[in-house]
Amino acid sequence: MRGKWGKAARAALILMLLVASVTTGSRAGYAIPPNLVVNGTFVGGSSHTATGWTFTAATASSDFQYSSIATLPAPGGATVQAGFGATSSYYDMISQAIATQSGQEYSVQFYLLASGANGSVYSQFGTGADQFLLNGAGGPTTWTLEQYTYVATASSTTLTFGGYTPPGWYYVTDVSVQALPEPTHILLVGLLAMTLMA
Repeated sequence: MRGKWGKAARAALILMLLVASVTTGSRAGYAIPPNLVVNGTFVGGSSHTATGWTFTAATASSDFQYSSIATLPAPGGATVQAGFGATSSYYDMISQAIATQSGQEYSVQFYLLASGANGSVYSQFGTGADQFLLNGAGGPTTWTLEQYTYVATASSTTLTFGGYTPPGWYYVTDVSVQALPEPTHILLVGLLAMTLMA
């Protein structure tokens, strides 16, 4: 390769490939992946019920409710929050089964707010350890974005939130699960560049 391609020629070709890649990507107008969560802002939720979500009460001292967000605007235009306030060390939980593709990586995002919280709140997508866990006093006193990723292992994956916090509350809203796109064209350009520079 080195005998056939000079440095300048290789650099020019790589530059053309990168420009073509970016142009193709722009034309394709890569869409933002859809939110796979049903009712991630808990619209219409009240008491223990919100469309798309299943509530499981704490074994003892349950204290959970969907309620109106007191101070607006809230993240994502949400007006309803899920409040976790169980007064024991048992978790109130909400969950939702989401259609997934095995081997696909997903991004889980949600906003969290703590009010006098002194317990624990977690989020888990799929099986294994909790991907998000906050223990002890404190927590964000303004709406704060939390996120993590998970590679699905089945065609259906359950998203769960749980919390307890005597005597305060943990609040969650604007929940989303999105498949992470694979930048195929960038990977191809990178491979071609490596080949030409070899």
